[in-house]
Amino acid sequence: MGYDILFQQALKLHEDGRLIEAEKIYRKILETTPNNPDILNLLGLIAQAQGIHGEAVTLFYQAIKQISTHAPFHYNLAISLQAWGKPYEAIDAFLQALKFQPAIPEAYLNIANIYLSLGKRTEAIENFQKALQIAPDYAEAKANICFLKKDIEQLEALKGQYSMEASIYYFLAKLYQQKNIQKAYQNIEKANELCQNSDLILFEKAYLDLLLEHSQKAKATFESVIKLNPNHLEALINLGLLEAEEKNFQKAEELYKKAIRLDNQNLAAHLNYATLLYQQKRLHEALEEYRQAVILQPEMPEASNNIALILRDLGEFEEALGLFFNAFNKAPQQAEFGLNIIETLYLLVQSNKKEEALKIAENWLKSYPDNLFSKQAFAALSGQEIASNETYNNILFDNFAERYEETLKNIEYNLINKIKELNLNVNGKVIDLGCGTGLLGESIKTSENEFIGIDLSQNMLTLAAEKNVYDELIKTDALSYLKENKDFDWLFALDVFNYIGDVSEILKQCQNKKICFSIEILENSEKDYTLSESGRYLHNSQYIENLLESLGFPTIEKMILNLRTENGEDVKGCLYYSAFLKN
Repeated sequence: MGYDILFQQALKLHEDGRLIEAEKIYRKILETTPNNPDILNLLGLIAQAQGIHGEAVTLFYQAIKQISTHAPFHYNLAISLQAWGKPYEAIDAFLQALKFQPAIPEAYLNIANIYLSLGKRTEAIENFQKALQIAPDYAEAKANICFLKKDIEQLEALKGQYSMEASIYYFLAKLYQQKNIQKAYQNIEKANELCQNSDLILFEKAYLDLLLEHSQKAKATFESVIKLNPNHLEALINLGLLEAEEKNFQKAEELYKKAIRLDNQNLAAHLNYATLLYQQKRLHEALEEYRQAVILQPEMPEASNNIALILRDLGEFEEALGLFFNAFNKAPQQAEFGLNIIETLYLLVQSNKKEEALKIAENWLKSYPDNLFSKQAFAALSGQEIASNETYNNILFDNFAERYEETLKNIEYNLINKIKELNLNVNGKVIDLGCGTGLLGESIKTSENEFIGIDLSQNMLTLAAEKNVYDELIKTDALSYLKENKDFDWLFALDVFNYIGDVSEILKQCQNKKICFSIEILENSEKDYTLSESGRYLHNSQYIENLLESLGFPTIEKMILNLRTENGEDVKGCLYYSAFLKN
């Protein structure tokens, strides 16, 4: 069969999308004319369409070697270099194409988009403007300039004027995202209607669904993006996050692994995969992934913090502290890092290394004398008396809220069950001081009582609200609330006095009220209360009982009980309650 017939046959197959069959014929032709630039270019286009950009680049270079002045060869080379992650080489290739054929607005558009990806906004605008000089009605270039200048009014004016309106609606959605998310969503839906099957538009739609907390819609749309573009890195990572939230760990792992195979330098993929492994208690694997993240971005404190969390779980307390301090020194304002140091110092004490822990706390205080966490740590470990700090308690429980209930299960927390067993006659208006995530209200709320939850932590209150049992939830400190609100029948304060110390003023506000509260017992001490190494206050039961008697509380009974387990040992506490009011 002659060359022309074979060539036409291959071209027809190529146009019909039958790329493998077309490629076979092109290669057969190449056997007889190995340096045919047109065949080399067409083979390059097939590799490009298949996403094999390294091979495409090689073929385009071979074609250019034969005819160096043919603009389409340089343009095709530039497209593959751009897709292959070679931005500066791609710009050079586009400029070569423009040298031999100056009127290619798409070349300037692509150069502008590359500059955008490199964070070079000025150069991007210049090249969009060059595209418009060639094609004044080039909608995509106009829309990009309006977007970069944040000119919503001009973008709105472009509607209805161009055939490529989808890009206008897409950019409007991006600009409205921060100002009016509903308008953003309306515009992205219109963009999707005008340009179906665009992974760019669908990804933005999925992202807006996430912002609107439509997780299932977002998940379905991310899946659509991946069907259109199986190698869409951000869609793979976001879908992995949603699968992980639903505990579909195997699916999430597959998505993260694919993202890492596509781009081993992607920080988000490594961090998310590491977090997934950590959630599954696959600590050594998680450790390796977090270390990869540190290699990619050594100055990121979160990665050091996460490695330290794993080392702490593995009992490597000193090494964990080194990494926690590394994170803290880079971002001392981030509360989580300071709290993690405090908790790890306590674990170091529990492993019979109190002197070492105290020395670390002392050095920390010297380096950061005004820091809330360094002061708290040194006071707890040195036995120094320190006043209860509402700011510290607020930060502590805001950071603890998400894992609060899971932690209580792990430490066999016993107070709520004991309250229920007492079968107290809890009627009227009930103040749940330090209500946390609302476990007490969930347990004993009835139609005969009105529950008011008080807590310093907004994150705790948000979780309590989800239980739908409290009549009111208020963010404030205990004493301020009680001084202003005397109209109540019951006060509960479970695991609250552990964070207060001097409880005399709070109990004074509860005279003539029914009460129920707990303490951790301070033994073998003449002190009324003291700050323990754990950072919680222990109270002398005699101090509490003398206080209750002096304030005239009638018929208060107490129950000695184990509050929880800690490092395998029971923590002894005491529950005080108005016992004569049992059913």
